[in-house]
Order: sequence, then C-alpha cells, then structure tokens
Amino acid sequence: MTARNDGKRTHHSEYFSSHILPGGHTHEYVTVTRSSLLSPLDLAPAILIGLMAVTKGWDSYWMWLACFLWVWSKLRRVKRESLLVMQNIGIQVKTAYWSGQSTTKFIHGSKIQDIIINEGITLWQVKPYLAILVKDEPKMTIVFANLLPPLNPDLLVTYRGTRALLFPSANKI
Repeated sequence: MTARNDGKRTHHSEYFSSHILPGGHTHEYVTVTRSSLLSPLDLAPAILIGLMAVTKGWDSYWMWLACFLWVWSKLRRVKRESLLVMQNIGIQVKTAYWSGQSTTKFIHGSKIQDIIINEGITLWQVKPYLAILVKDEPKMTIVFANLLPPLNPDLLVTYRGTRALLFPSANKI
C-alpha cells in the first residue's frame, strides 16, 4: 500500500515501512518481526521449568539455569531491523533486539561498491535478500539479515530507493 506523507511517498505493510525524510535526501526502511516475544510454544519450557521447581525445589541450580537460558534466548531475538540511506553520506544498518540492545553499522558512501538483491539457497527454500558490496571487504553486508522481508514489494522498494539515492546517474530498473 502506498500513502502520502507531507507530499513524500511512503510504503507501508503490516511488517515493513519506508519513509522519505524531510528534504528528500534520506530514506528509512524498517522491517519488524512477525512474531511476538512470547508464543504458545513457550508454554512447554514454562511447564518444564515449573516441574523442575516442584520436583527439585526452587533452590535447584538447574532450575535457575534453565530460567536464565530461556529468558536470555527470548531477549536475544531480533525485534526490528532498519536501513537508513543518506544521499552523499552513506548507509546505516541497525538491528534492535527484544532486550532493548541494538547493533549499528555505518558504511560510508565512498566505500559502497554496489547494492544487490541476491538469493540464499538452503535445502528447503530459496530466500531473496538485499546486500551491500563494500570496497576492500571480503564479505558483503546483508540488510535485514534476520527478518528477511519478502522480495515483492519490500525488498524491491528498498533496492530501488537505495540505488536512486546512492547512484543517481545509474540506469534505473
């Protein structure tokens, strides 16, 4: 779905949004997780921890270790990923976790060789992803690496908008 926001075109879906920030020289693309922090499947570990507490007592080392590991695994899940593209400056890739922590990587515009949509192939599926090729780095930087939004329209909107800002003289797709 496309909407107007102060004369600027933006794209929104349930789990993805793109915004053209004031001035038109900066675009932000955001994808959020499709799942909540807790799900019905979390009932099984909660029951197991409860049974450990009843059978071994609340002072059991294993019960507290199981609690800690379960909570830690939940809080390390990705909640939100974003890409901030700034014309003539560069790109910021950010990942936010349920724990409140986040990781950010900035890539200067002069180091960006290209932006591509690539496909990752596993035994069961083919997943498209957006990647940034950085000069003098052996590995590409994968954007939305954890949440992997769908190709159409999310990755295509991100790809076209990013290329338009970073490579304005290049041929448009």
